[in-house]
Amino acid sequence: MRASPFLLYLLLLCIAPDVGAQSLRFSNHRELDVPDYATMRYGPAYLAIEFSQQAGYQYTESEGAGTDYLFGSRRGKTREDGSDYPLISSLVLRNYLILGRHMDLDASLQMTYSQYPNETQEDEFIFHLVEEGVLASISMEIELTPFVKGMLYESPSFLTDYVDTRGIEDEQGGRGYERFENEFGLDLDWLVAKEANLGLSLGRTDVMPSDAEFDSREQATHELSVIYEQQVSKFLILGGNLNYESYLHEAATWGDSEKLSYNAIARVRLTDRTRASLSIGSSAGTVSSFELLTDDDSLVSTAEYETESEILSVWLETQLADSLSHNVEIVRDLVDGYNSAFETSDAFTYNLEWNGEFVSLSFSSALMDVEPVSESVNAYSHWSGDLNGSWQATSFVNISFSTSYTIRDNEGIEIAGDEEVDEELSFDYDTWTSRLGMSFPIAKDLAFSTYVQRTERESDSANLQFTRLSTGTFLTYHHVF
Repeated sequence: MRASPFLLYLLLLCIAPDVGAQSLRFSNHRELDVPDYATMRYGPAYLAIEFSQQAGYQYTESEGAGTDYLFGSRRGKTREDGSDYPLISSLVLRNYLILGRHMDLDASLQMTYSQYPNETQEDEFIFHLVEEGVLASISMEIELTPFVKGMLYESPSFLTDYVDTRGIEDEQGGRGYERFENEFGLDLDWLVAKEANLGLSLGRTDVMPSDAEFDSREQATHELSVIYEQQVSKFLILGGNLNYESYLHEAATWGDSEKLSYNAIARVRLTDRTRASLSIGSSAGTVSSFELLTDDDSLVSTAEYETESEILSVWLETQLADSLSHNVEIVRDLVDGYNSAFETSDAFTYNLEWNGEFVSLSFSSALMDVEPVSESVNAYSHWSGDLNGSWQATSFVNISFSTSYTIRDNEGIEIAGDEEVDEELSFDYDTWTSRLGMSFPIAKDLAFSTYVQRTERESDSANLQFTRLSTGTFLTYHHVF
C-alpha cells in the first residue's frame, strides 16, 4: 500500500475547520466519584442490586431435511420441537468502593440461569462481570500522580455461545460453545505534556472450553501494547501504536504463534456533527513448528512459517439530524484465526440509526472477506443485513420487530478420494430470521411479553436446509433494590 493516499488524507484533516478538542486516552480513565448506578451506600461502598425472574410458555416447530442433522449433532440453540416452560433467573450486583483519595475498586457481576424442563433447549448458566464503560468490571483505578493514571482489572466469565464451523455466532445452527474465560491486565497512562499522552497496556487472556469438541480453542494470550498520542490542534490527534501478542495453544494440532503490529493513528473532528479516525500500518505473524502424532502412531513435524499483512482502519460517524446518525468502518487486519493460526480479514460495516419520540429504527450491513493463512482451510465471505425497530404504540404497549439476512459464500474445496469435508465449509447457504414481539407492563415490577419468530435456511446441501417457527409468551418480574 502506497503512503501517498495517507499523506493526502492527513493534509485534508489539517485544513479542516477548528471545531473543538478531542480527548486523549489519559482522560478516558474514570473519575474517583460516586457512580450514577448506585442506589445504596454502606460506608465507603456504593451498591446496586437487580433481580429478575422470567417464566412463560414456548413452542417450536421445524421442518426440512436439515432438522435431524441439526438436532442429531446437538447443534443449534433449539434441540427439539414441541412445548416448553422456560424459567430464567438473573441477578446483577454492582459494587463500587472508594479506597482513598487516589484509588477505587469496581467489582460487579451478573449471573443468569435458564432452565427448560422439557429439554427443548439446553439449560444454560451464564456468569459474567458487568462492564464499566470500556473497561472490565473487577477494576482498580489508581492515580499515582496527577499526571500518571493506572487501571488494574480482571474479568472472569463462564459463557455459552452458539458458533458455526467458522467461529461466527449462529444461534439457529451453531454448536454450543461453553467455556471459561479470564482476562487480566494493567493500563498505564502518562500525560507527558499538556497535549501528549504515553500509554502502556499489559494483559493476559485464558480460554478453557468445557467440551472436548473445542479443545483446539484452549489457549493463553499475552499482549503488550505501547501507544503515543499528540493533540496537534483542537480538532486533530495524531499518534502511533506498537502491539505484540503471543498465543500459547494446548492442542497438539496447533503450534504456538506470535504477532507484532505497528500503525499510525489519526483522529479528527471534521465538523460539529462529524468525527473520523484513520489507522494504517503493518502486522507480521509467526507460527512455531510442532510435532503431531498421526493415527498410525507416527510423528509428523511441521515447519515454522511466517505471514504478514498491511493493516488499515477507517471510521467515520455523522450526526445527520438530532435523531438520526450513521457510521461506516473499513478494516483490514491480521487476526487470530478460528481454524487457522492467523486469518487476513477485510471487513466493511455500515450502521444507520434513528430514534424518534415514539419510533426507533436501526439498519446495519456488514461484509467480511476472510483468507485463512493455513492452506488446509478454505477462504470464505460472510454478509449480513439487519433491520430492527420498535414502536411505542400507546403509553403502555411497545411493539418490536427485527429481520436479519445472511449469506455465506465458501471458496471451493478439492476433495481427494473418500475424504470427508464439513458441509458448512464446502457449501454456500443463506439464512433469513424475522421476529415480531409485543410487551407492556402489568404492575410496577411485572411485565408481559410475547413474540413469534421464523427462521429459514437455504443451501445446495440438503443437510443444511431447514425452516423453524417458534412463539412464546412470558411474564417477567424485575426489581431494583
